[in-house]
Amino acid sequence: MAQDDEIELVQAASGLWHSAEPLSVAEHSDPDQPDLFPARSDEDAISRYYVYKRNELIHGSYTLSTFGLKTLSVLISRIDPRASEGEMPVFEMSVIEFARLMGVSRQRVYEVIEQVTDELQSQFARLPLRDFEYEQAVQAERTQARTEGREVRAIARPKPDPRSFIKVSWFDYSRYDQNTGKISFAFHRDMAPYLRDFSGFFTKYSPQAVLGMRSFYSIRLYEIFRSFLSLKSTQGGTREVFRTLSYTELRGLLDLGDKYPRLSSFETRVLRQAQKELASTDLTFEYSFPERKTAGSRAKVTRICFHIRSLAVPAALAEGVAEAPPASVVLAAQVRSDLVAQYGEDQVSRNLLYVAGELAGGFQPSHPERFAISCIRKDIEATGGALNPFNYTEVAQRAFVTERLSKMWDTLPAESRSEFVEHRFRQGLVAQMYQQYARETAQRSVSATIMDDLQHGDTDW
Repeated sequence: MAQDDEIELVQAASGLWHSAEPLSVAEHSDPDQPDLFPARSDEDAISRYYVYKRNELIHGSYTLSTFGLKTLSVLISRIDPRASEGEMPVFEMSVIEFARLMGVSRQRVYEVIEQVTDELQSQFARLPLRDFEYEQAVQAERTQARTEGREVRAIARPKPDPRSFIKVSWFDYSRYDQNTGKISFAFHRDMAPYLRDFSGFFTKYSPQAVLGMRSFYSIRLYEIFRSFLSLKSTQGGTREVFRTLSYTELRGLLDLGDKYPRLSSFETRVLRQAQKELASTDLTFEYSFPERKTAGSRAKVTRICFHIRSLAVPAALAEGVAEAPPASVVLAAQVRSDLVAQYGEDQVSRNLLYVAGELAGGFQPSHPERFAISCIRKDIEATGGALNPFNYTEVAQRAFVTERLSKMWDTLPAESRSEFVEHRFRQGLVAQMYQQYARETAQRSVSATIMDDLQHGDTDW
């Protein structure tokens, strides 16, 4: 099959983006591969464009065909990530270019055009809400710091409530003109905050990385993993990261629903397929199930640990809009040595990686070192963050985790601990204990001082 080839777009005086490619199919026929359009000579054109997506879009939930997701990646790479004003641009490409991009035959291209325009017109993405108030506060602090000639003060980022979301349509319209052989795409106006105005955390990658993939899940995992290990971090020397995701959370990100309900089918159709397809990109990964300590274990899986590696990238690829710096906590040598002696290297390393992930996600504890030490002592990583009180938006739940659950955790039956890690306060023994705790605290009216301290982060970290 012919190599996937990139479309080259130029901006017209009207402000629309159109193709410089001639439209005649006959002129581009290849007698050796009559069903495919031949590759263009300027195959490196794609390297001039990069996809910029805010992390809310990366970590959102949606289902598209592989064709739809590839089309989005190329169109998004044409958006100026620094532009925050004005209407979203309209993009055009010829049928020839679209066929090359998708790697489909001339006989099938119109079927794929129907499919892609249908789904991108009718479907939506379920995204975490942007915290505009926090972003405005950060920007105001940066401006004030420049005015006063001082360092920028850190502003604590509120922990997002996972129950909050926004559903955004992909396109305002899509159009195909048979007379000109052009396809037009116009992003929905509500997509603008997630494709432009990169004042917060975002992910950048080359569309080259995903155009050769055949699986929607491979493309989505590439994007998710690249949000954990940015191109800029890679160019700066960070070539690998560990990240643990809950199995339920990952299924939600991939919008699997009832698809691949058995772990074995999920592993075969999603994880192993993605490993195979990412092997030819600049990003690879390995994975393990922490609950399964031995090869023959059948323990229930609630978490997946990913070891993500990135190849070296050219400096030019890491340039552009400033990305968030890698987040980490460095403990004093003696403190780390004491913790390793007490809890072991594995527990210390795993929890430091968990802390780095929390910081990268925007969590800003008042005392990062204390937070890291607390995570190591309680082995919060092993619980998928279930014992981190700041993972809960309700003050009463934070108080329960801090005052009771973390202290009795080791005495609970293993099945009750696993149940809480998976279901939290929705069901199970710990949920029942919390309901009793809530009734007790309501009866005795817990001290307002304690509740205020928890709400404002004045804990042991």
